[in-house]
Amino acid sequence: MTNKQLAMDPTPKAPVASIAKGASGQAADRNPGRTASFAALALAFLLASMLVFLGCSHGEGINDTSEGTAATLNGEAIGEKAVNAYIADFRQSLNLEDDEAWADWLQASGRTPESVRNDAIEALIQTRLFEIYAAEHDITVEQSDIDAALARAKSTYENNAQWTAALEEAGLTEETYVETVLRPGLLEQKVREDAVPETIGSDEAVLASLQDAAGTLEGAKRSSHILFSAQNEEEAEQVLAEIRAGSLTFEDAVGLYSTDAASASQGGDVGWDVGTGFVSEYQEALDGLEKGDVSDPVASTYGIHLILCTDVYEVPAGGIESLDDVPAEIVALFRQSLSQASDDQAYYQWYRDYRNGAEVEINPLPEKAPYNVSLGD
Repeated sequence: MTNKQLAMDPTPKAPVASIAKGASGQAADRNPGRTASFAALALAFLLASMLVFLGCSHGEGINDTSEGTAATLNGEAIGEKAVNAYIADFRQSLNLEDDEAWADWLQASGRTPESVRNDAIEALIQTRLFEIYAAEHDITVEQSDIDAALARAKSTYENNAQWTAALEEAGLTEETYVETVLRPGLLEQKVREDAVPETIGSDEAVLASLQDAAGTLEGAKRSSHILFSAQNEEEAEQVLAEIRAGSLTFEDAVGLYSTDAASASQGGDVGWDVGTGFVSEYQEALDGLEKGDVSDPVASTYGIHLILCTDVYEVPAGGIESLDDVPAEIVALFRQSLSQASDDQAYYQWYRDYRNGAEVEINPLPEKAPYNVSLGD
């Protein structure tokens, strides 16, 4: 299933909510050893923008009824033009512009033109409901919010050229990225924060979760790294030789050489390998290290890493009996995970209730809709 396919499900969930959050910088990954690629990031940009770019790119946007009215939301028209454009973009993303290929995909996925249309309408309704809620509660996105989020987004790239390349691959400029990804992402974030107060996982729940995960926590490792560009392998070898000879400390080398500014500000620390998703090359090298060991140069999609294993966790012989038996950073990670799960559930329920409170009328599928193909017998 592709990111674009996920976008067809309009429920406010991880694909839309988390990507928007990532785009806004609130969930920015400070570790260049995590799994990612320009292509994946580009798709994420597109996915996050699908629900809002119609309003910026198709005349009057959602309310344009020049091709008919697909539905009404609290008396406000949602135009067939927006629905047609949404589905056309979806088809293009999967190379399904050909009607025969489109029909094959619909049948293979158990979909119909009408069900796809309903999903598109619900996605557009979701977009408008966020805007309506924000207006009702005087929620706005300030320029300072955008500036800070844009700076965080850019900081996840090694240089401006990489940032620009990712935007270009997504078919965006920085201006359209701000308007179709950052601004709506920040708005949704603010709506969520206002509608659903944040919860904090209790000590009892966190401890129970840690006890359940004791087997997987055994041998967890914390690490720091120095990141070099892929072209600087010789420099990485030279720095490694100085570290092993004792003429340069790993910590000093981080400050002098690492291109990962986020982790460099933390002495190179990228945390524990618990629930992280390091790229395989990084994780495999870390698995082979003991506390205090420094790896040989490790090449990944992010460049070349020198990895220092700074700690190894061992579950106490009697098991995990209190939160003090586990490193504070891992406890915080589990607490955050439990809180996020609870918040997500509350958020989904809030959205369902808010959506159900809206007056929505969906008109029949137009016979001549461009995506309304025959599926045969």
